[in-house]
Amino acid sequence: MTVDVERSTPGAPGTRTPDLGGRGYPPQPGNLLDNHFGSPYPSSMTPPDPDLQPLLVIVGPTASGKTRLAVEVAEALSGEIVSADAFAIYRGMDIGTDKPDLETRSRIRHHVIDVADPDQRFSAGDFVTAATAAIDDIRRRGAVPIVSGGTHFYVRALLLGLFPSPPHDPALRASLDADWNHDPAAVVSELESVDPVAAHKIGAHDRQRILRALEVFRLTGTPISEHWKRDRQAPRFRPLMAAPRRSR
Repeated sequence: MTVDVERSTPGAPGTRTPDLGGRGYPPQPGNLLDNHFGSPYPSSMTPPDPDLQPLLVIVGPTASGKTRLAVEVAEALSGEIVSADAFAIYRGMDIGTDKPDLETRSRIRHHVIDVADPDQRFSAGDFVTAATAAIDDIRRRGAVPIVSGGTHFYVRALLLGLFPSPPHDPALRASLDADWNHDPAAVVSELESVDPVAAHKIGAHDRQRILRALEVFRLTGTPISEHWKRDRQAPRFRPLMAAPRRSR
C-alpha cells in the first residue's frame, strides 16, 4: 500500500504547512476540517489566531494508514502522539481498532491510550481534558504533540470546544439504555429522524454518544448538533490538518 497525504492549514491566509518529512507525503489540495467535519469556522466565528500555537492533527478511518503516518512524523519531528480514538482509550480493546502495538509504543510515546476500563464512562469532555493535559505536558518537555485518530467528534471537541452540556437525567438515560438493549437499530433510526446531522457525525455504533444526543434532544427540545453550532468556543489551537489516503 502506498500512502500519501492531504493537508491543509485552516485559518491564517498565507500560513505555511510544515514539511511532514519526506517521500510519499506531497501536499494535496483540500480543507480537511471541511472534508471531515463540515465547516469548522463559520462566518460568525473568528478563524484561529495566527499567533496560536500550531497543532498537527492526522485524521482518517481505521486501516487508512494514519497510525503509520503519525509514527513516521513523530520520529522525524521528535514528537509524541496523542490518540483521538474512542476505542483506544479502553484497556483490552486491541482487536479491530487502530491501537498501536506495544513495540510501536515503546519507540514513540503515546498518550490517551488504555486510560479507562470498558465499563467506565469516558465522555468527549473527559477526552478533551486528557488530551489537553497531554499536549501541554509534551510541549513543556520540548517535544512536538501530534494528535492522531479516527474519532472526528473527539478531534472537533478538542479544536472547537464543547457546548455547556445540560445535566444528565438518570431516569431518562436508563430508559434510553433499555431501548438500546432491546433494539439498537431503532434508537439509531430515532436519532437520524430528530438530528440527522448528529447521526451522521457520530455514526451508528457509538452507543454512548448516540444516547447522549437523544438525551440532550429530549431534555432541551433542541438537536445536539444545533448546540454544537450555537455554543462553539474560540479555537485554542491553530490546527494543521493531514489525512493519509490510499493511492489508486
